[in-house]
Amino acid sequence: MSDDEPRSAAVENLTTLGSNTYAARTFVALTVLGDGTAQEVSDVVDVPRTRRRSSRCGTGRIPRPADS
Repeated sequence: MSDDEPRSAAVENLTTLGSNTYAARTFVALTVLGDGTAQEVSDVVDVPRTRRRSSRCGTGRIPRPADS
């Protein structure tokens, strides 16, 4: 099994649950990265540039959620 197979399966499962493909790919990329900028996420996932959103404030990093 390649490294991409679990990611592809996760994207497929998320789209089956109703997520669009771009959102599913981005969610999986953030799960793998932990946190990152829009550029870092884009480097991991195949999402067209027009679909990426950049932060207008702060560092632009998308933080990992705090543990409950």
